[in-house]
Amino acid sequence: MGRYSFNKRLFLPMCAHPKIDPISGELFADQSPPPLLLGEPGQEEEPRFRRSQIRGHPSHPDRGISWIDVPDWTSFHYINAWEEGTDKIVVLSSSITPVEHLFDDIAGLSNRLHEIHLDLRSGWSWKQHVCSAGLDFGQINQKFLRRKNRYVYMCYYGPWPKISGLAKVDLDAPRLPKVVIDGTSDPDLNEPCLVASRRFERGQFCGKPFFVVNGKEEDDGCVLSYIHDEESGVSELLVMDAKSPTLETVASIELPARVPYGFHGIFINADQIANQNHATL
Repeated sequence: MGRYSFNKRLFLPMCAHPKIDPISGELFADQSPPPLLLGEPGQEEEPRFRRSQIRGHPSHPDRGISWIDVPDWTSFHYINAWEEGTDKIVVLSSSITPVEHLFDDIAGLSNRLHEIHLDLRSGWSWKQHVCSAGLDFGQINQKFLRRKNRYVYMCYYGPWPKISGLAKVDLDAPRLPKVVIDGTSDPDLNEPCLVASRRFERGQFCGKPFFVVNGKEEDDGCVLSYIHDEESGVSELLVMDAKSPTLETVASIELPARVPYGFHGIFINADQIANQNHATL
């Protein structure tokens, strides 16, 4: 089909996982050169900063683009962001450390869930630790994009880059002090924020989850994920109860072929298909 260029306005690399505001229909994505800079072997490392860009904030239309430095931060996957008052933005994201070993020591990496608080008035930023479990690929109820959400559905790594289970995180739960664990271990930490958890059987691994709404409450619905059994060779689409503390299976559909690890997807309902715009590339 070719690459979609947004009427030839997409002229820089664009991040994966763009977000669509469920009310305005606007598409939000990061379009900029990658911020990852790695030094030559033997060079003294410079402090790393990840700069957050605030573009066209409605509370400060005269500011244009604002940049806020976030020291010692590299986001692997953004999950959500929302405003608190008129001068503060909270970004929910998983962080990857140590980022300088992203390509040479994958087993030693770790991913943790954090909130990044951006103060538009002072230009300051600070990180707030959410939980210590090794989690990534966070998904939420899409109705809460750009609005404060409570629940996040995430993946347990192990062994990297495979995903050995799924977890439901409650952002309103009490938060314990950070526990430092390396990327090769993934213990059950029994943190209050982990309100649901499901570890798959030995030799079974899944893909990134997706939450499908089916009710009025934020966690009314199902969590969908592909799972592959490396011993039997069987692949399935699992439909799990999002309210269950064990993410209990509601339905399982055996697939005619395997979906490779790492593939991403979305769930599109009948109304979204009917209302989509058919644009030319």
